[in-house]
Amino acid sequence: MNVGLKNMKSDDKFGILLFVLGLCFTFYLTYTCFHYIQIWGDEIYTLVMLNSPLSDMINIGVGDVHPLLYYFMYKAFLKPVAFLITNYNPIIVGKLLSIIPLYLMLILGATKIRKNFGWLTAGIFALCIVCMPQLMNFYTQLRMYSWALFFVTASFVYIWEIINNESSYKNWGVLILLTICSVYTHYFSGIASFILYLFLFVYLIKNNKKDLKNGFLQQLYLYWHLCHGVLFYLAKWLVYTPDIGLLL
Repeated sequence: MNVGLKNMKSDDKFGILLFVLGLCFTFYLTYTCFHYIQIWGDEIYTLVMLNSPLSDMINIGVGDVHPLLYYFMYKAFLKPVAFLITNYNPIIVGKLLSIIPLYLMLILGATKIRKNFGWLTAGIFALCIVCMPQLMNFYTQLRMYSWALFFVTASFVYIWEIINNESSYKNWGVLILLTICSVYTHYFSGIASFILYLFLFVYLIKNNKKDLKNGFLQQLYLYWHLCHGVLFYLAKWLVYTPDIGLLL
C-alpha cells in the first residue's frame, strides 16, 4: 500500500485526501441522523403519507405536486426495520433512507468517476456533493431531494459511459431505470433527466447514428415516460393547492 502511494502522482494523492475528507463529512452526517431529529412542515407531510394506508397514500398522492416513488420507498424501507427492531423511530429511519444516496454517489465517485477521470476529480466530486450549500440539509430530511440528486447524477455518469466507453444494453438499461426513477421522484429531477437525455439524443444524431439505431426502442420507451411524467407533474405543480387539512 505504501509503495502504491509513493508511486502515485501528487494530484492523485490530493484527490484521495479530498475523497477521505468527503467521507468523514458523510460519517458525521450519518451520526447526526441519530441525534438531531427535529423536522419541519414538509417532513410532517411525509410522515402523514407514511402512516396512511397504501390506498389512501395513492389517493392523496394523485392530488399532490410530488410523485409517489419516494413515499413507496420509505414505506418499503420501514418493513425490514420493523421486523428487526421493535421500538424503532421512523424519523431516524427516514433520515437514514435519505442519506443512502450520498453513499451511492461516493461509490460512483470511487468507481466510475475515478476510473474515467482520476482520483483528483473523484475527490473534488466527493467533497462537493457533501459540502455544497444546503446539500447537508437535503441528505438528512424526510424528503425525496437526495434521491432526486442521485438519480440525475448517476444518469449523467451513465450517459458519459454510453458516449465514451460502451453503448451496451446494460448501460442503456441502467440509464432508463435511473431516468424513470428520476421522473417519479421529483418534477425538477425529471426535467433535468429529460434535458440530459435530449443532449444525448442530439449527440447521437450528430456523431453516432449506429448507437442511435441500436438504442431506438429504449429511447422511444424512455421518451414516452419522460414526457408523460414531466408534463403531468408540471401541470400538477402549476395548479397545485396544498391540502392543509392533511397536517391537522
